[in-house]
Amino acid sequence: MGGAGLPGAGDAANRRTCADESVARSFTRAMKASCSPLGFLTDPPLVALGLAVTTVLALALGTGAGAARYTGPLVGLAALPLVVCLAAVLALSGARARVVAWLAGLPFPVENANGLLSGVALVLRIRFREAPPGREELNRLLERVHEDCFVTEIDEAERSVDVRIGVPDSKLNPAGANRRRYLRVVALVERVLVPLADASPIEEVWIC
Repeated sequence: MGGAGLPGAGDAANRRTCADESVARSFTRAMKASCSPLGFLTDPPLVALGLAVTTVLALALGTGAGAARYTGPLVGLAALPLVVCLAAVLALSGARARVVAWLAGLPFPVENANGLLSGVALVLRIRFREAPPGREELNRLLERVHEDCFVTEIDEAERSVDVRIGVPDSKLNPAGANRRRYLRVVALVERVLVPLADASPIEEVWIC
């Protein structure tokens, strides 16, 4: 993510420009998939599994007498997972615009959305303008989002707090895990950090 941060207040056009500059100019398939419930349909392991199943099914149906008449439909059946995958990729084309709009609407900068959307995110590092709230207070707020979210470290000197995101990776369905992680971060930011910033102003949030 770029070095420019979003201003906490001020001109909306400037916030949007900063948000636009802070994310990749072109999203990868994995980044787009993180932004949509349809993203799992583009996961290579699932697409490969689907192709294997439909190909075997098409071959089984094509061995009967007179099956040659249905070559076209059987080929279509075998390729169905690939067609669904391509359709899902096209449906995700607006992902970048939605992420930019979300970032631009926040009262503080959230950095490294690129890493989050690519599936590389374990911790939110929150830097406060003044002394951070206490661990117990923060954990009470974080538990409202999920029990796996909690404070892992507080650095008084840096006025920063590390918060565990708490979404494990998945080898079978990485896009699904990335999607859950993205939604978890959105929930943490919107339900915990934005309200918290009214009483304890936040300078920036880094996704690590």
